[in-house]
Amino acid sequence: DELGDIILTPSYARQEAARRGVSFKEEIVRLVAHGMLHLLGYDHVAQAEEAHMFSWQEKIVAQSLGI
Repeated sequence: DELGDIILTPSYARQEAARRGVSFKEEIVRLVAHGMLHLLGYDHVAQAEEAHMFSWQEKIVAQSLGI
């Protein structure tokens, strides 16, 4: 089953990578993880939801990149 699409903008990813002080690759992984979590129903409107979603996001980034 299709859940939806994830669309990334390389220029935004480059800006965010520079702002965070991380590699372009790491930021792309972060954005894909973020998009996947949204497709699975996670959101970050409320502060508690945000903490939960971003915790999962960073776990996915770390595991994907082996960091």
